[in-house]
Amino acid sequence: MGGQFLGYLSISHRIVREDVMATTIYYGISPEYRHQGLGSKLVKEVSDYLLSRGDINTVIMNIDAENIYSQKVAKNADFIYMPDFSDDEEFQFQRTSRKI
Repeated sequence: MGGQFLGYLSISHRIVREDVMATTIYYGISPEYRHQGLGSKLVKEVSDYLLSRGDINTVIMNIDAENIYSQKVAKNADFIYMPDFSDDEEFQFQRTSRKI
């Protein structure tokens, strides 16, 4: 892609309890690179890595309820919709390690 800015991804860690660390992923893809599967691939690979480290149990994505494209990214990256942590404005999706 020749040094072009494709987008960004940032993470935020939070200790839920002594033995559980959750990480929230935030991402964005530049408009000219959207709808090519790059968001799904990026989120999947980063969440795979985070969960493989051993110190992170849950990876979270909080997505605007109207953002169907990011919801699709979450589903394509093996995240599960969490209705108990969602509301009319924001949906939560999670991936967890098998240790929980």
